[in-house]
Amino acid sequence: MPDLLAKHAVVIGAGMGGLAAAKGVAPYFEKVFVLDRDALPEGPAARAGTPQARHAHALLAGGQKALEALFPGIELDLVNAGAVAVRGGRDITLDGPGPEPLPRRDLGFDLLCMSRALIECVCRRSLMKEPNIELCSRSRVTELVSSPDHSRVAAVRFEQDQGEPQTLAADLVVDASGRGAPTLSFLEKTGSPKPKRRNRDQYRVRNRHLRNPPRPGGGVDGRRAVPDPSAYAARRIASADGGRQMDRFP
Repeated sequence: MPDLLAKHAVVIGAGMGGLAAAKGVAPYFEKVFVLDRDALPEGPAARAGTPQARHAHALLAGGQKALEALFPGIELDLVNAGAVAVRGGRDITLDGPGPEPLPRRDLGFDLLCMSRALIECVCRRSLMKEPNIELCSRSRVTELVSSPDHSRVAAVRFEQDQGEPQTLAADLVVDASGRGAPTLSFLEKTGSPKPKRRNRDQYRVRNRHLRNPPRPGGGVDGRRAVPDPSAYAARRIASADGGRQMDRFP
């Protein structure tokens, strides 16, 4: 058992980043609180706080190994929960720009295919077994409270079900909220420099689920098509005010 570093850690956000962070810091703190504004479902259901949860997802081999190290036995838990094991390079083909798809070959390892909702559900259930981790749903973080000398975050203020504000003292705060709004607001209030932000307004994510034709001999088969980026660039047209807008996809 590692030596404890401090008393309280607070993780903002119960997505994959927040769940993994909570598991990683738990051995070093007496108590870890995970705050999320959504009502966390008991089963593998998509929620408002993960707007891309219904899109196609892929858990790569590196991420699978990292999660197994954080959550020992999670690969078996995922399979028992409904994840499907496929052979890397053999059971899934990748169609990208070019004349021919990549050739099929057995790469010697299995990948687990599942929805994001399923993997989050399995990780949440694992955290609920930890005696010093508390998942707090419907807990909307409103403010990071600074120390008197403004040198660090001292507490997290939040509301549950639109109730009275509550405050949690924190020796460590991990902002896994996605856009980092609590951290950016804290930096502004304390006069600290903000990190440079990338402009992502030009990107749009769309996908479509297609049914594969039956595979001879049965087995698992998947196909992922990656479009040529130039096809998207060709659809950008200049707007009247000199900006850019995205034409409608077919």
